[in-house]
Amino acid sequence: MDFIKVHKDEPFMAVLAHYAVHTPTQGKKHITKRYEEKLAARPSPDVLYEKESAGENSLVANNPGYAAMVESVDKGAGRLLNLLVRLEIANNTIVVPTSDHGGLSSCGGKREVVTTNRPLRAGKGHLYEGGVWVPLMVRWPGKTKGGQSLDTPVVLTDLFPSFLEMARLPMRPDAHKDGLSFAGLLQGEIDDSPVTDRLMFWHNPAPRPSSTADFFSLVVRLGDLKLIDLPTENRVELHDLSADVGESRNLAETRPDDTANLLKLFNEWRRSVGASDQPRARKKETKAKQ
Repeated sequence: MDFIKVHKDEPFMAVLAHYAVHTPTQGKKHITKRYEEKLAARPSPDVLYEKESAGENSLVANNPGYAAMVESVDKGAGRLLNLLVRLEIANNTIVVPTSDHGGLSSCGGKREVVTTNRPLRAGKGHLYEGGVWVPLMVRWPGKTKGGQSLDTPVVLTDLFPSFLEMARLPMRPDAHKDGLSFAGLLQGEIDDSPVTDRLMFWHNPAPRPSSTADFFSLVVRLGDLKLIDLPTENRVELHDLSADVGESRNLAETRPDDTANLLKLFNEWRRSVGASDQPRARKKETKAKQ
């Protein structure tokens, strides 16, 4: 906020990366108490978890401390937006809240689980939609209409070229090779947008089955078709997200041509970027000496 006050009369870009919401759960006590009371007043479902990959996945959001942390982050966002209004720059400032992965809903051991991503499948660490589908909101006064929702998938590497176009600055293709601008998409140019119906790839080379319960996995998506390759499990899954956003029905055997085509496309991409087809172990974290 101090940075914005200093630079309010010139172009600026500010990045605020909250540590919250994240474990360990550290909600403010008085807010946590209010959510504990709300939780106690509602009936508890009979089933709280389902089996997922190397562990289990939460089906309910029932962590009062986590809810308290979310509320605190919301209030912080409100302070920022109110500052823009007070400085009279709200109508000339683009605001984009987003995140790096889905909520922590899956665990393979004793790790704390704090939320659910249902109806999406799984969560942090996984390449199912619960792990890769993140919040992305864009407030662009005078250019976008409030309240509209777009279904075209984009990725966070698209932010750089999008910001350049939104600020009417030259593109820098050597610096954003993995991103495409979705500025036109925000203004209704859906048919002409370069992000429409492109190939998208994910690669999880360092799984944490004992923590977030995920397996080594590789994904390619084209339109609404999403193929997940799980080499260590000797399994390939094909999902049609337009009809099954929860990725509950594996269509790999009933749609062999689509499966073969997407596998071919993925393997071509993997070889072109040098992505490993074998999992690697994560380095163990060590505490620094005091």
